[in-house]
Amino acid sequence: YFSNGGGIIGLGDHKNVRTAAEALLGQVNSVYKEFQSAKNTDLPKEGDTKIFLLTASGPMIAEGAEEDFGEDRHAQSDVFHACHAVIFEMQKAQQEDDQ
Repeated sequence: YFSNGGGIIGLGDHKNVRTAAEALLGQVNSVYKEFQSAKNTDLPKEGDTKIFLLTASGPMIAEGAEEDFGEDRHAQSDVFHACHAVIFEMQKAQQEDDQ
């Protein structure tokens, strides 16, 4: 699901989506202990990014300036890029399905 309220369901059968999602999970599994407990789940301010993890012990968060995530200046930049890889593959698969 995306911050604009939209989302895409049912693309796990697409190999590229599944591969990107598995890579994201692998990345998250290696760093999730560095995320903080999420006390506030509001949408980020303009120019900021929040990455939420839903865990058995509650929501976790990494947040900061979008530019810092994108320019590899945030500790969780690899997770940010892995998220974008999943979104890219989802959008590509949905476009292929629509044709």
